Amino acid sequence: MSGGRACAALLTVGCGLLAACASSSRRAADRLLAAGETERAADAYRALLDDPPALERRDSLLFRAATAQALLELESGEPAKSHALLEELVTGHPESEHRPAAQLLLGLLDEIETQGRGLATARRATDRARADAEVQAELLAKLRREVEMLKAIDLDRTRVPAKPPPG
Repeated sequence: MSGGRACAALLTVGCGLLAACASSSRRAADRLLAAGETERAADAYRALLDDPPALERRDSLLFRAATAQALLELESGEPAKSHALLEELVTGHPESEHRPAAQLLLGLLDEIETQGRGLATARRATDRARADAEVQAELLAKLRREVEMLKAIDLDRTRVPAKPPPG
């Protein structure tokens, strides 16, 4: 076997092993996600995206990574990382089978983000209204005390003093 053929054969075997490792790692990340270990799954998918053999099915990895990341970010209402991954999928892989789902997920994440901002605005307005109501309640209580004091003063003025006995 010539040196060139040996190198080519070795390179082919090496690439095959790298791809098998990547596939095995992807399956491990899939199992983590299925088991509800979302953070670990998201980390595993992101690590796979940095791996050269992942370039072959990058669109699939992007979708999986974005999905796991979106699950993590839902609580915060700020899906920045998952949004970036989905954008990369949509713009970088226009022929991907995951593109329609990615576009749908992008729309949902945008709506969640919008709703989150609206909710934050409503909470701030509610907090301001609650604070205003507390101030109004304090003023009303003070006004009631002052009215009671004025009533007492007025009652003292209108009382007819007892006549002293004649004498």
